[in-house]
Amino acid sequence: MEPTSLSQYTKDHFYTIIAIQAVFGLILGLIPLLLSFKRDRRNLGYMALGASLILSVISPILSLIGVIVFTVLIVRKPAAN
Repeated sequence: MEPTSLSQYTKDHFYTIIAIQAVFGLILGLIPLLLSFKRDRRNLGYMALGASLILSVISPILSLIGVIVFTVLIVRKPAAN
């Protein structure tokens, strides 16, 4: 059995890696979504889920940053009218 390079492994399993990253983003995106249901800010929750899913396909670290930002936006008090 000969060793394969990392780039060859990535080429062979590209769609599997993308699917795993998307599932990671989906799981992370559920955190602000569930929190938004408790805080009655559902629109932000749905945006967080979508952003987390898209960002996780690019990079899981970006997804984590997006989830943190949306969680802060959901938790903070709404602006006074």
